Amino acid sequence: MKMPSSDSKDAIPVSLHMNGKKYDLPIDPRTTLLDCLREHLHLTGSKKGCDHGQCGACTVHINGRRQLSCLAFAALHDGDEITTIGIVAAITAATCHATGLRVRELPIKIEDLLTSSILT
Repeated sequence: MKMPSSDSKDAIPVSLHMNGKKYDLPIDPRTTLLDCLREHLHLTGSKKGCDHGQCGACTVHINGRRQLSCLAFAALHDGDEITTIGIVAAITAATCHATGLRVRELPIKIEDLLTSSILT
């Protein structure tokens, strides 16, 4: 069965707040959040591992809570605040560059970083 593209008549408008930026785009209602991130927004930090919610490679934070993006429909997160691993990597790299620390010396847990005010 051929899946409709985002250009089809079945596409619906969705507004995603991703890593502090707002994206308005038409997507097929059956598009997973992971596929929306990777294929529509070209944010490839979240990986497609098992595509069954078992490996965690696709984990994102939605409104401050962990979510497996391969199991979530993008359309259901219209207006939600979504944080991907890509922003965590960018902040980590910037912090290491600014402080001269190596990543393994950086005394910060990703979980703490994702819930801190540094992302707002």
